[in-house]
Amino acid sequence: MDDGEIIKLFQSRNETAITELSNKYGRYCRVIADNILKNISDTEECINDVFLKVWNSIPPAKPKFLSAFVARITKNAALDKYNMNHSAKRGNGCSPVAFDELGDLISGTESVEVNVENKELLEAINKFLAKLPKEKRLLFLGRYWYYYSISELANIFAMTEHNAVVTLGRTRKKLNDYLLKRGFDI
Repeated sequence: MDDGEIIKLFQSRNETAITELSNKYGRYCRVIADNILKNISDTEECINDVFLKVWNSIPPAKPKFLSAFVARITKNAALDKYNMNHSAKRGNGCSPVAFDELGDLISGTESVEVNVENKELLEAINKFLAKLPKEKRLLFLGRYWYYYSISELANIFAMTEHNAVVTLGRTRKKLNDYLLKRGFDI
């Protein structure tokens, strides 16, 4: 079933929508969540939350790209679950290491001005990523979108872990310089 048909099922409040979404994007969501949570039961709980959030979001949302819409919800739900599991009361109060690596580029405030600035920042980051060679772009996205570990990325891209770390560090530095030149206060 194509994305448009699945979205129509959600809009008509047909419960088959969840089954079709699960069939098409369930594995994709599990990869994203598991790369963040590293725990099967937490991942399954997160995926159930994701499907409920999608159900509650469509309508009114009308996603242009269902895969990206579901991926964003999955990533946010997994990060919320991770932070809940690792809150200061329960341990160390930190996000995944990949999230910390980009810490200087990420803000947690939610004012209207910040939301507008975040959209502009997102556009700038997308333009930066589009200019990268394919392998560097995929390496960057693998780390900071899908939360693959350095060793997993090294295996995927047939490189040493050291090479992956250096490449990611240089890419982050280039991104920082790119954003500073465009007037972003980082």
